Amino acid sequence: MKPEQWQQVDRLFHAALKSAPGERAAFLREACIGDDSLRREVESLLAQDAETGSFIAAPAYAVAASRIVVDETPSLEGQSISHYLIISLVGKGGMGEVYRARDTRLDREVAVKVLPVEFSRDPDRLSRFEQEAHATSALNHPNILTIYDIGSHEGAPYIIAELLEGEELRAVLKRGAIPLSLAMDYAQQIATGLAAAHSRGIIHRDLKPENFFVTTDSFVKVLDFGLAKLRPPEAVPDSKAPTQRKATAPGAVMGTPSYMSPEQARGQEVDARTDIFSLGVVLYEMLAGRAPFGGVNALDVIGAILNQEPAPLRQRAPGTPRELENIVSRALRKDREERYQHVRDLLVELKNLKQELEFEAKLKGAQAFVTPLLGKSVQTSKTPLEGGTTNVQPAEASTSGQTRIRVLCVDDHPLLREGIAAIINNQPDMLLAAEASNGREAIQKYREHQPDVTLMDLRLPDMSGIDSMIAIRSEFTEARIIMLTTFEGDVEIQRSLEAGARGYLLKSMPPKDLTEAIRQVHGGKKRVPPELAAQLAEHLGDQALTEREIEVLRRIAGGNRNRDIAEQLFISEETVKFHIKRIMEKLGANDRTQAVAIAVRRGIIQL
Repeated sequence: MKPEQWQQVDRLFHAALKSAPGERAAFLREACIGDDSLRREVESLLAQDAETGSFIAAPAYAVAASRIVVDETPSLEGQSISHYLIISLVGKGGMGEVYRARDTRLDREVAVKVLPVEFSRDPDRLSRFEQEAHATSALNHPNILTIYDIGSHEGAPYIIAELLEGEELRAVLKRGAIPLSLAMDYAQQIATGLAAAHSRGIIHRDLKPENFFVTTDSFVKVLDFGLAKLRPPEAVPDSKAPTQRKATAPGAVMGTPSYMSPEQARGQEVDARTDIFSLGVVLYEMLAGRAPFGGVNALDVIGAILNQEPAPLRQRAPGTPRELENIVSRALRKDREERYQHVRDLLVELKNLKQELEFEAKLKGAQAFVTPLLGKSVQTSKTPLEGGTTNVQPAEASTSGQTRIRVLCVDDHPLLREGIAAIINNQPDMLLAAEASNGREAIQKYREHQPDVTLMDLRLPDMSGIDSMIAIRSEFTEARIIMLTTFEGDVEIQRSLEAGARGYLLKSMPPKDLTEAIRQVHGGKKRVPPELAAQLAEHLGDQALTEREIEVLRRIAGGNRNRDIAEQLFISEETVKFHIKRIMEKLGANDRTQAVAIAVRRGIIQL
């Protein structure tokens, strides 16, 4: 700390002395908002003054002269802490510096957080910190930052933790409110992590967007249990019972004002329900884009938390379901006896609501998707063409008597191409313009012949039929392409239609259905058989697997164990287990084998 900073400490110290003892905490919260280090220094001097009364006449910076640092703390880059080689500085703040480092024993990258030296000057505080770090490291939960080691370097405590790639939830919120489904997913993950911590008797007490990290795999990690309080596992004391002895001094306020529970803001004994209130604040902010309690300073914010009800969530986020508004409202009850008593209860309600919303979305999506497929705009094999007969010739053929629908057939099986050629050339209004046996040849043949309709196999030897179609449509935007395949998985259908296919047919269909589909697509319509449309609608709205989950699933299909997958993807075995759990939930599978079978059937992976 520089001399001018100690002068600021001195000014605040003497200003605080002029306040009544019961008002000093509120004064410092307002005066030191956003600067925890400054507040701690003033609180330390006030505590010493209360014990000896010897500091009143002396300037604060004179009392702490031995702690003045003229130069910035030198960087640790290139140095070693134990067997951790410091690579680069990631960030710094009031709670210390965070470095990217290499664990030379296990040959992996880790995060090294070096805490302020002041942590080591209070034996009780250091002992609690170590106890909390050990308790947190024992959790080994995918939604909680994994702590590998703790120690001391030149008098400064440090923590070794997993190195995360992604961004803080605060950075996400700076871009605005988070979509409903994603916000609920984040809240579920946070609640899952908290449930694990609470089951071990660990309370966070400083939940806020800065302490949640969203990884590139869309995992949410709970960070910094630095203010954590240990109490008997799953204990929820009676708020009306006499205050129990606790490590934190009575009346001490710890946490961040905007996210404090009312009991925390009053400096009262807290339990797991304080985290539930803070999670409610964060969920409200994710949905509304702003926190429920505001003010021009910390005192205003705390006053709002204690005395005011937040604006209804649906007023600030109109698309929020009423059931979710009720969940948030219950989490934000000022009387903790009226809140959820366990975070698991909140988690169950969030999961149930999310399932209901996804089911409703499926129904709406199915109706929106199937209606055009089965209605007037798209014909099916069971619906006659406009004009009342399935054998009506397209307008071009009926008017000129000579113009034919020119078809390009793309398939790597000669026998199938010959069969399709015979069917097409037997039609008076069709002509096989060209054939291709792979994706690249299909692109070249299309350039040469520019057919009216293309029949494209989904699986080709050099590239997928979808990639070939995308390449063709990048040059010829009006290209009318029908995917012709043996694969009936909804994922393949969805990919094909999203890439621009005008139809999706199975090779097992009767020849009559094939020629009818060619006429319909040539006439500007789309063609998906009713049974495939129904299958697609069934899964419409399902939560899609992430790229990482698909990668894990492929490795499961390849016979790899969890340990093998972890090594191949450079992630922990616990993270692999969490991915597998999410995969089975999304696919509705009971075990790994069933998950692979479902994924293959739906076209998510290929064997």
